[in-house]
Amino acid sequence: MEKIKKILIPTDFSKTSDEAISYGCNLAQALKAEVILLRVLEKKEALADEKFHETQKAMDIQLLLDIPPSVQADIKVEKRIVSGSPLEDILKTANGEKVDMIVMRQHYKAGAFHRIKGCLVDKILREAPCPVMTIHKLEEGEKIFNISD
Repeated sequence: MEKIKKILIPTDFSKTSDEAISYGCNLAQALKAEVILLRVLEKKEALADEKFHETQKAMDIQLLLDIPPSVQADIKVEKRIVSGSPLEDILKTANGEKVDMIVMRQHYKAGAFHRIKGCLVDKILREAPCPVMTIHKLEEGEKIFNISD
């Protein structure tokens, strides 16, 4: 197994995503790896200057809240905000940056449409060029769906 030197952490600023940031950064500290924190704004969320600065501020605040200062001091974190398709941009970043691992949230959605379409994490798991670690925690109101739902 090759040494893990670069970890990609996609975020949407949800509670579970915040836990993925914390877990990924702690892992990076233990492995002496770099982190790329990626926020993909869907194309419908135009990347106007105001939206960009709001998102940049949110990333800075989340890093302060989710990662102890001792961890922040030990790792290099590169923050990126892009506009596009979450699936395409996560995979593009993973491939382009030759990341060694992706750490991201896993959430559950109910409903037939979601089961047919599949979720982002499932697609990343199938298509990623590296191992993917998912953080599983139900947020309030989320439930694991049954096939009979």
